[in-house]
Parts: sequence; C-alpha cells; structure tokens
Amino acid sequence: MTMAKSDWIMPCSLKALYNVGN
Repeated sequence: MTMAKSDWIMPCSLKALYNVGN
C-alpha cells in the first residue's frame, strides 16, 4: 500500500480528511 507515500505528499489537512474518510 502507498499510504505512507500519500501521507508524505498529502498535507496535514488532507491527511486528516483522508483518515476520517477511510
């Protein structure tokens, strides 16, 4: 999975949103 990579590229705000959506 490229979750780590996404976390690296995606900003904190987007990461938080992704976490909630997931």
